[in-house]
Amino acid sequence: WGGGDCPELSMAGTYAAVDLSDDGGDVFVFTDASSKDAALFPSVMSLASTKKVKVFFSLFGSCSPYDPAYFKVANASGGQVFILGRGEAGTVTSLSDILARNDAVDIENRQGSVATGSTVTIPFVVDSTTTKLNVSYANIDSTTFTLYRPDGTVVSTGAPGVNTISLSNGRIHSIV
Repeated sequence: WGGGDCPELSMAGTYAAVDLSDDGGDVFVFTDASSKDAALFPSVMSLASTKKVKVFFSLFGSCSPYDPAYFKVANASGGQVFILGRGEAGTVTSLSDILARNDAVDIENRQGSVATGSTVTIPFVVDSTTTKLNVSYANIDSTTFTLYRPDGTVVSTGAPGVNTISLSNGRIHSIV
């Protein structure tokens, strides 16, 4: 902030972060600007794929439309894009805490769009030895998303063993 120009060299920075990451790691990019070097996104995606690194972008405003390169890298790597309001800046550490995990296994990763007014059900199987389950979604209205336990009850914010981070464009449930 304060550099006098909006676009930043975010893809070069992301590439460097992925390059320095351990295989299977997570990279978190926080920015309020579009990418000046968006043409580098195929290189970032390729390196992230080779190293099995997930890239998560947290975007705080933009002086231009949100850069499609962020979404392409996140989707290709199994990460996500979170568009956060300035008032949500304090959630960033909680967000990173939940998403950064040492012994995690991806159960389900979906991308796409849902037509307005339609319903999509996405069942997934969780092994009985799982001790913690994180379910996150972004870029949809969090009031239209319902997560159910295997017994059919709704996972409720504030319920015992449920840590929820609500964002302006999504929600993350961490269930133990």
